[in-house]
Amino acid sequence: MDIFLNSKTCNRKINNESSDCYFHLPALEIDTLKERVFIKVKSASIPYSWYNVNDYNNILDLLIDGDNRSFSIPIGNYNVNTLLIEINLLLIDFDITLSYVLKTNHIIFNSPSIFTFLASSTIDEILGFNNNVSYISHEIIIDSVTSYKLESVNGFNLFQVRQIYISSDNFQIDNMSNHNPNNRSTLLAVQVLGNPNSIITYNDSSENSHEIHNVTNLTNLHIKLTDEMSRPLLLNRMNWSLTISIIFKKR
Repeated sequence: MDIFLNSKTCNRKINNESSDCYFHLPALEIDTLKERVFIKVKSASIPYSWYNVNDYNNILDLLIDGDNRSFSIPIGNYNVNTLLIEINLLLIDFDITLSYVLKTNHIIFNSPSIFTFLASSTIDEILGFNNNVSYISHEIIIDSVTSYKLESVNGFNLFQVRQIYISSDNFQIDNMSNHNPNNRSTLLAVQVLGNPNSIITYNDSSENSHEIHNVTNLTNLHIKLTDEMSRPLLLNRMNWSLTISIIFKKR
């Protein structure tokens, strides 16, 4: 049996996000004593509509002259040049500038005064810093002039969503992720290919499927699309479609 789903016609969206939907379906009679039940995602069409700088990763926190300063980068799609222009505008009153080193793909902060990149920043991975780590600028002296510099430890990275997890807590299967190994509701991980504002498609014509160990209340089917950190995709209210197959096999 195939179930065709479209977020546009779902019955309820959590926080008005199309990536977190409930669908009301007719009741299915499943006799688990007589039948084994399997599930697979046959196809998916998902808009690549989230911004690379969004509510999850747009905060830059710095300690400047002993004061904690928090800067919110406007949400949107950026490349390295447009993002640094935006951040430099936010920091212009503090004499801190960011530059990009093409050869190493690193970001460099420069300032006439000491400052600290704080662990509470959420833009850390984009700018090439490790999560939940603070970094103190170091002193450099050129021609008797003292300034402070901080270079990222990793490469600049705007590719924040690498896989889309399609999950449903109506089912318990054997799939798991290392981020949340106790969650056994992930039906599929779809690779993010293509460019922003395109459509990500998935098709599976194989016979592969996953046995369902526990089925709960399919009359209220819950489907979530998340990133690898289990956060709902911010699809900007654009809609997706799925085809799910429920397969019954006699014991």
